[in-house]
Amino acid sequence: REVEIADERVREAMEKLDSARCHLQDACKAPRPTEAAKPIKRKDFGIKRAGQRAKDAPMPEVPAWIEPAHVWENAVPCDPVDCKGKERGLEKVDMIIPHCNDAGLASDMKFMRRVAKERGYSAISYNRFIDRVGTLYGGRPLTRVGAHCKGWNSRSVGICLAGTMDKRRAWGGPLGYTKAQIRTLLATILHLAHILPAMSVEGVLEGEGLYGHRDINPRGRECPMYDVEVNLLPMLREFWASRPK
Repeated sequence: REVEIADERVREAMEKLDSARCHLQDACKAPRPTEAAKPIKRKDFGIKRAGQRAKDAPMPEVPAWIEPAHVWENAVPCDPVDCKGKERGLEKVDMIIPHCNDAGLASDMKFMRRVAKERGYSAISYNRFIDRVGTLYGGRPLTRVGAHCKGWNSRSVGICLAGTMDKRRAWGGPLGYTKAQIRTLLATILHLAHILPAMSVEGVLEGEGLYGHRDINPRGRECPMYDVEVNLLPMLREFWASRPK
């Protein structure tokens, strides 16, 4: 009798195993969703206005003017050039993509380098990083491809701000962006637009080549937690207009 019970349990286990194997095979045979062709125009990105999304936190007041070149020249030097990013010519770079790192108060450059090392990189994924006191750090050199926005890394510069992705604290509170960060971000965008052959200050002020991470890679991401076209562009224009004549 005990042998019969054991045989019955073995048969039940084999049936369950066969059933699980069938489910796995069916899952493997299921067609994978195909990605849409890469858009080439701003309107084709499907960028949504702030009102069409969950309401974004309001932007802070525009910081006082500072020379973009001054911010750039006083940046902490780049990470080592032996990072995994492939070399590229700057003439191919025609996009600037702001990010946030969704980290806490300790998210300084030391933290960013530690995270990069844990992921197997010798340099951070971004080309520039701005800490909470507004210091600009070099990440991967501009002549190296970053790893910050899948599908667009080879033609873009990634700028990461230390801060949270929590919309309730995106612009203020203990983990929100600071005015010093915003000032450095605006100056950095303008300087990049000036030095990159495929970009221009005039074009960036019209929104050409400036996209939020969530705009062109929106798979569940809200980074950088503001609408670039609705929130950042007006601030960038006002910042540029405040420069000494």
